[in-house]
Formats: sequence, C-alpha cells, structure tokens
Amino acid sequence: MTERDGPDSPWIQAGRLTFLALYAVTVLAALAWAFSNVRQIDPQNRAVVLHFGALDRIQNAGLLLAWPQPFEQVVLLPAADRVIERRVENLLRSEAAIQADRVASFATPLSDALAGSGYLLTGDAGVVQLDVRVFYKVTEPYAFVLQGEHVLPALDRLVTRSAVALTA
Repeated sequence: MTERDGPDSPWIQAGRLTFLALYAVTVLAALAWAFSNVRQIDPQNRAVVLHFGALDRIQNAGLLLAWPQPFEQVVLLPAADRVIERRVENLLRSEAAIQADRVASFATPLSDALAGSGYLLTGDAGVVQLDVRVFYKVTEPYAFVLQGEHVLPALDRLVTRSAVALTA
C-alpha cells in the first residue's frame, strides 16, 4: 500500500471533506424546507391553509405553523375588517381610443370601434362616462379561495352590467 492509497491520502481527505460539506448543505436545505411555511401573518391579512388541496383552517394575524409544501399550502387574504378598493376598468375609455382622440380630425375621423369606447347611452338619449370604484370585504374566505382568480373578473362584469342597467 503506497502513501497515495492510505487512509490519510489527500484524495481520501478531499472526498471526506466534500461529503461533509454536501451533507451540511443537504441538512440546511432540509431545515429550510421544513420551516418554509412557518411565517408571521400581518394584522391586515389572514391566511387560509390548504391541507393536500383541501380547505383545512383559517389563521388570523399572528404566527402560522404549517407543514411545508406540498403538504400544506398557505393563501394570504385580506383581514375580515379590511375594505378593499377596486377600480373597474371596463367602463373607462381605452388607451387606443384616447390616442385616436388626439390625432382625430374632420379629415380623419375615429373608427366606429373606438368612437363609443368608454361611453354609455342613457334611456333619455344622453351620453355618460362613468369612473366606478367598488369597495368590498372578504367575508367568506373559503369561498374566496375556491373561486380564486375568477372573483375579480366576476366583480368587474357585475359592476359593468349594473352600470348598463342603471343608465338604460
């Protein structure tokens, strides 16, 4: 057995140090993953915890202890007493129509598609332009999480339909 093949050879020592470094990195990564869903919930928020995709519990402000993903997923929502403001963009004049207004003249009128953008015709043949802001609260967090990305477009459609019905 030569000095290069012995238990204290440089290659064995380098392999041992590499193994220990990789072991330490793996342990640190495992600890970071294990505590990834331990978080502070701010007073203006609350959290809905999904356990394997099923609604499990609601956590108000404070320290949240949850299993890491994929076991539990945490969705942050506004607190129950928080009022959220949303500006409805569907009723506003589009950017293309605003740009066309700047360059339009009697020689080059607006296209019909852009001319009516942002205006509503009332029942007495008047024309109005609305800038609507909706204020809402999340009272049922489970339903809000289940609907997910469909809530805000549905709110926009509801407000637009109400505005059309109001002006007609």
